[in-house]
Amino acid sequence: MKKKTVKDIDNWFSSECRQALSEIPQGIKDSAKRKREFIIIIAESIARKKGFRVKAVLNYLDTLI
Repeated sequence: MKKKTVKDIDNWFSSECRQALSEIPQGIKDSAKRKREFIIIIAESIARKKGFRVKAVLNYLDTLI
């Protein structure tokens, strides 16, 4: 069995976040580009759905902007 590396886990986390982000309506994503509050709401939604920490998801979303 191959040991998981940090890179493997990061790739998995990114993939899970991208998948959840693709389910969010485009209008909300467009609003998030203008208002930080929407980014926080999106991060909370993804974290709740996937069982991740909000701060980790928020950091991921910040890298996309």
